[in-house]
Amino acid sequence: MESGLRILDRSSYKLEMELELQLSSSFPREGDAEKIREMFRADLRTDSMGVGATMRDDRIHFAYPVEIFVGSKDRR
Repeated sequence: MESGLRILDRSSYKLEMELELQLSSSFPREGDAEKIREMFRADLRTDSMGVGATMRDDRIHFAYPVEIFVGSKDRR
């Protein structure tokens, strides 16, 4: 489906986060926080989630990929 938008600009960046800070503000269901920690610990070796998880100061850090598009649409 064609949107009729013309892309004028595009930008991307990574929004860095610390895992425990993210978990404390996202209210995971009981038991899910540990499952998420395990996923990130495993991803430290593989980066299969694509978030560049690293260990710094005994804490897991990662980055959400963010894409921003600016466009316009012709008025008809």
